[in-house]
Amino acid sequence: MALVIEECRANYKDWDRLVSIAVEDIIDSLEEDSKYLILKEEHESIKDNEETQRQQASDVLLKEWSEHLLACDEFKLCSNQRLRTSFFQNNWMRFVEDFEKRNSIKNRDFRIHVQHEMLTKMDMIWNRIKAEK
Repeated sequence: MALVIEECRANYKDWDRLVSIAVEDIIDSLEEDSKYLILKEEHESIKDNEETQRQQASDVLLKEWSEHLLACDEFKLCSNQRLRTSFFQNNWMRFVEDFEKRNSIKNRDFRIHVQHEMLTKMDMIWNRIKAEK
């Protein structure tokens, strides 16, 4: 290895300059990597924060939806799945729009995220109402 270095020194008159350029390139590369990692961590943090906020809003919405269903006589009269589905279609969008307005939610993906959970919750509540009869 030492022979290779000596040979390189012999072939390059400005060896020190070449080494300093190589070192600067390595340092620049490491700085860029660290900037990328910092930006990536910030992005992941923001993404995690948005996910947490969406989940918290979803939990509140599900709680309000449950309370709405339990208090709604119209829902209690839905004797089969078709009627419950119709009730859901007629009430769900209005309910979510109202919730989004009250809580200043601007992300339209929120509706998609909670729709499945809302249907599941509706079926669970219907089973609970049915069991209480």
